[in-house]
Amino acid sequence: MRICGNSIIIMLLLACSLDVLAFEPWNVPGPEGGRKNPLKADKNVIENGRIFFMNTCKACHGEQGLGNGVIKAADMTTAKFQSQTDGELFYKITTGRGQMPSFKAMNSNDLWQVIIFIRTLAGGAKQVLKKNAMLNLIIDVNKPEKQVTGVVYFMDEAGQKQPLEKIKVGFYVQRMFGLLPVGSKYTNDKGYVRLDFPSGIIGDTIGNLNLVAKLEDAEYKSADALATVKWGLPNTGLKKAERTLWATNKLAPVWLILSFTLTLLVIFGVIIYVLLQVRKIHRLGKIV
Repeated sequence: MRICGNSIIIMLLLACSLDVLAFEPWNVPGPEGGRKNPLKADKNVIENGRIFFMNTCKACHGEQGLGNGVIKAADMTTAKFQSQTDGELFYKITTGRGQMPSFKAMNSNDLWQVIIFIRTLAGGAKQVLKKNAMLNLIIDVNKPEKQVTGVVYFMDEAGQKQPLEKIKVGFYVQRMFGLLPVGSKYTNDKGYVRLDFPSGIIGDTIGNLNLVAKLEDAEYKSADALATVKWGLPNTGLKKAERTLWATNKLAPVWLILSFTLTLLVIFGVIIYVLLQVRKIHRLGKIV
């Protein structure tokens, strides 16, 4: 009986630690569910929705919308999920519930676009990006201007570089809990895109920033390019009121750091407890 009791405890702990418990029903008021998406699906809308999804939703819902992120989330590829109306999805995204935050403060146009992208995940999360492309960064640190140039191209059958025109490239600064967008542009006929880097962004103690450029076109596989630039303001210790979600490790909001640390401790604690119980059961089995 003792072994059986321990087994039940372990099963419950595993269920909680793996977040396999079912979601409660989430009812949407009729008028809200009946809202129509004001946007039509096209390449740009899907592309913008994908960018929003990767930057905002991927952490929980997973890259393909399977709900396999850092916490349990809805599987967006199922028929049940996809049977929801655009209005119902918009309501849930803007309202939030439990561990899912409310995105009411976001631009509604972005939310309608991400809903259209979510529709492309149906049928087992089909891969949206298919073509290969490469992205390089060119930064001339000797120039007084803070400019970064991205070069997008693909390799033809002869092994020669061929520029890609009208490809969107997004530029970001790496932060502890995400990417801070600083601008985006489309490549010209030579495959080049140039961005004037904004001033006033907090860096490390000497002003270094980790710059990330991302290829953001729905027809191409994702490609990133990284560079460290000394274009930021030195972090000399900001006041508590100046802490932001996009800040570096030292300047991230205290509540966010504590929540993140506590979550890790709980997860590791559960894992250690389960392992100890398994070991205990193994020993008891030998005695019996």
